[in-house]
This record gives sequence, C-alpha cells and structure tokens, in this order.
Amino acid sequence: MQRILLARQYISTHPGTYIPLPSLWFSEENTNGFAGTAAWLQSVDITRSSLPNFKIHLRAFAEAVEETVESGTAKDFHYWRSWFAEQEKHSLLNLFLSTIANYQNRLLSKDNLSPVVAMFPVK
Repeated sequence: MQRILLARQYISTHPGTYIPLPSLWFSEENTNGFAGTAAWLQSVDITRSSLPNFKIHLRAFAEAVEETVESGTAKDFHYWRSWFAEQEKHSLLNLFLSTIANYQNRLLSKDNLSPVVAMFPVK
C-alpha cells in the first residue's frame, strides 16, 4: 500500500503525469509502473533507518486501514481519523474515510450482518 501511496504522491506533485490502466500499471513487465515503485519504497526504508519517522504517514495509512477493517470498532476508526487530522494529513484523511466507506459499502451489499457495519450506525 505504501508503494501505491508513493505513486499517488508523485502524480500529485508532478502535473501532467498519470497512471495508465491498472492492467498496464501492475504488469511486472512495466518497469515504470508498480514494479518501479519498489525502488522508491526501498529508498524510503533506507532513510527510515536513520530517521524512523520519515514519511511515517504512508506506513500509518496502511496500518489504519488494516486495523480499522480487522477490528470493526468505532474506537479504531475515530483514533485514526483524529490522528490524520492532528498530523494535518488531510489528503490521507480523505483517502482513509473513502477507503473505509467503500469497504463498508462492499460489506453492506454482500452481508447486512457484518460486524464492520455496526461501526457506522445509520442515523
């Protein structure tokens, strides 16, 4: 997930760049696609060895989605929502909210009894 966020960050800061269709971008043969982000993450990991909090928000996003989906509790959802807001990572906060909403919607369409659904009571 961090590699995808690195690509998203690159596109956001380089006008005119884009990601092709997922079938092309995720192709192992496309060294400028997802495969190319491995070196980016390796560079981030090397920097983290001396600066542990370097681009910590990328790791936190992956952890936030995983924790919130696995636990299905409002406590985790609110914790991570507050964390992204306090860090002033509004773009990632919006992405987190969208990801959880899409996950919840997927569950609603498959199974109305899912424990994750209880995390977001309908008002």
